[in-house]
Amino acid sequence: MARRTSLWAEVVLNLALLTVVTIALNAVLVGKVVQGREVELRADVASDLSRVLALGAADVARRAGPPNPAAPGIWKAALQDAEIPDGEPFFAVLATRDLRAVAAAGDVPDSLRPDTADGPPVPSTWLVDGTDLRASLTGERTERGRWQPNPSLFRPAWSTATSPVIDDSGHVIGAIRVAVPVGAPLFGPWNRQTVSVLALSALLGATVVGAFGFVLFRRRILGPLETLAAGTAQVARGEFDVHVDEGAHDEFGALADRFNAMAEGLQRYKKANEDQLAELRAINADLTQAREDLIFAEKMATVGRLAAGVAHEVGNPLASVLGFVELLQNDEDGELAADLLPRIRAELDRIHRIIRDLLNYSRPTGMTHDQLEPIDVPLVAVQVADVISVAQQLVIAQPRFANVAFDIELGGDPVPELTVPADRLQQVLLNLFVNAAEAMEGKGAIVVRRLPDEEPGLLTLSVADEGPGIDPRAGSNIYEPFFTTKEVGAGTGLGLAVSLRLVERMGGRLRHVREHPGGACFHLSLPNVEAGA
Repeated sequence: MARRTSLWAEVVLNLALLTVVTIALNAVLVGKVVQGREVELRADVASDLSRVLALGAADVARRAGPPNPAAPGIWKAALQDAEIPDGEPFFAVLATRDLRAVAAAGDVPDSLRPDTADGPPVPSTWLVDGTDLRASLTGERTERGRWQPNPSLFRPAWSTATSPVIDDSGHVIGAIRVAVPVGAPLFGPWNRQTVSVLALSALLGATVVGAFGFVLFRRRILGPLETLAAGTAQVARGEFDVHVDEGAHDEFGALADRFNAMAEGLQRYKKANEDQLAELRAINADLTQAREDLIFAEKMATVGRLAAGVAHEVGNPLASVLGFVELLQNDEDGELAADLLPRIRAELDRIHRIIRDLLNYSRPTGMTHDQLEPIDVPLVAVQVADVISVAQQLVIAQPRFANVAFDIELGGDPVPELTVPADRLQQVLLNLFVNAAEAMEGKGAIVVRRLPDEEPGLLTLSVADEGPGIDPRAGSNIYEPFFTTKEVGAGTGLGLAVSLRLVERMGGRLRHVREHPGGACFHLSLPNVEAGA
């Protein structure tokens, strides 16, 4: 993660840098202005020097005649003996009328230094190219010019001036060309004092601007930003009852005001959500209770449908018991007791088993909604064969289903134990069995088979009948509560809806197989012990 930097430090440093750059540019601008004035001043100096030297050369010409390149000594001495202000840098050349150099004085520029000591004092091109020199010879007056050996923004320039040398008869016998350095054209002449003043000015300016920027930025910008950042952190933690000081009446004050409005809105939204959540929890609790009541109501409806058959089933063994009892009462010798008592015991056990199964099925489980949701710890293992057997006995105990046969094939391999509530699985199977028996009108076979596992951890059973099947137009509605294809009063329309809910809460699946040939077929998938391990 990139390291964060301080915003105020960056701004202050940038302000200081901007100040330094501004001062430097101002110095260049001032230098250019001063330099323009300096060019004029240096041109005046060159003009004055050329006239002074021209008068001195004219005085020598009265005695020695016109300037002669073959005898430069007297002319050089004349140039050096001229009264020139001390410390004034210059370069002067005495030239003949035909532009030949005779003698030179002053500081010779590097570009004009002769190759040998005996060479000419200056290159002839410097004289030939001097427009001020030719104009002075022609016009017989002082002419100004400018010269730069190598034109460049960063190379020094020279102000030049040429004055004619006139003899006593008024003829021009030569000319004096003087060059005075102006300095670098971009910055002008620099010295230690100028550099020191400029550096001190830049340092003081950067310090003042930096201190001013720090105080102003820290107070007016960084402070409000830190306050808003702290308030935003509180909102991120879910603390919406935050209020930020608005501070000054500027953009940051407006931003703080909008932030406070946002926090208040979030606080109201949070409270509304909490109220809605509490209301939804209450509604969910009511729905859960209603769902449990609906499941139990369907169970009781099934018990009601089974009651008549169970009563008839109990009546047969009960009549046998009564007959056996009468025989025992008339048996004075007790010879029939050994034969009749075991029969009476068997019939009573049969009655007891039928009533016990019915009571166990109809009894409320006491299991809450939360316990029926998917759980991590496995429930008590259940043998699926035992649950199927109990549901089967409850069905065949009814006279109307006397001609219903069961074909149960669980395969030769051991059937995995299930991790579901036994009574809830029994209710699902009983709903499927009763629906199948009623669809076949009490005649046919109900086939229960174990199918290859659809996925690891799930045991899949197929429950099929030989009835007419489910109308395809009603296939999408069979799991809806109170939907039934039976006649009015023949069913509640809750069997499959409750069964689907129970299977899903046990972590399984219940689906109708549309492509099954013949009657209706349902696939029931339930978690086994391996899934809960």
